Amino acid sequence: MSQYPLPAPAGHIATAMASGGWLAITGGDGRLLARLEGELADVFRLCDGAHAPAQIAARLGSGIEPVCRALDRLFDAGLLAARAVPPAGEEAPLLRPAPTISPACRSRRSRRLGATAERDAKGDAQRRQQEQRTKAAEVDRERDRRISERDEKSDAQRREKAQEEDRKRDAQTERQRAVQEQQAKRDAAAEAQRREKAQEEEKKRDTQRERLAAQQEQQAKRDAAAEAQRQAMAKEQQAKRDQATQARAGTEQRRKKAMESKKKTA
Repeated sequence: MSQYPLPAPAGHIATAMASGGWLAITGGDGRLLARLEGELADVFRLCDGAHAPAQIAARLGSGIEPVCRALDRLFDAGLLAARAVPPAGEEAPLLRPAPTISPACRSRRSRRLGATAERDAKGDAQRRQQEQRTKAAEVDRERDRRISERDEKSDAQRREKAQEEDRKRDAQTERQRAVQEQQAKRDAAAEAQRREKAQEEEKKRDTQRERLAAQQEQQAKRDAAAEAQRQAMAKEQQAKRDQATQARAGTEQRRKKAMESKKKTA
């Protein structure tokens, strides 16, 4: 017995979930234990161990008797940890003897109960249809959400792939630019080396031409000196020949004169 009603242990009751106008109570194995509505659902929500029956009645704005009957029904259904009793000073529910019911009254009550059962069955069917429609709508929303998430994920993957391809192209372009710059540097270095080599060869050719010109000039000087020396020697020899010829001519004249003198003498 407890003055502050508590729900059954967690191993017995797992969840209490509102669905439409009902409060669905499921067990630890997922099995539906009860579906509460109206006053039973309101009372069960306040069975938190902090509200006494009188406080529950005050919160709900009802008498203590309906609350105690509801607590008894909840305990009998196995939804409370202990049977709730009002604290000292509170009135307990009044248990009256069952009144005598006539057959006609019993028949009318039976008809009313039948009509009530029919209305309840019709209401249950409508509630089930509503729950099915609600569940179908939830399924549709879940499907749409999953489709949207899949599309968003696909878009994100496409964007990531496009960004990765852009990064690869940029990296490849950068590598090609670096290769081109290196090739341009090598070409510039080779061109500078070629020009330097050409200038060096041109300097060598100029040096060779200058040396050859100097050699030719020296050779020309030597040739001119040799020619002057040859001409001088030739003149000297010619002078000697001329002297010899003149000497021979003088000798011949003297010989002729001597012969002529001999002839005259003879």
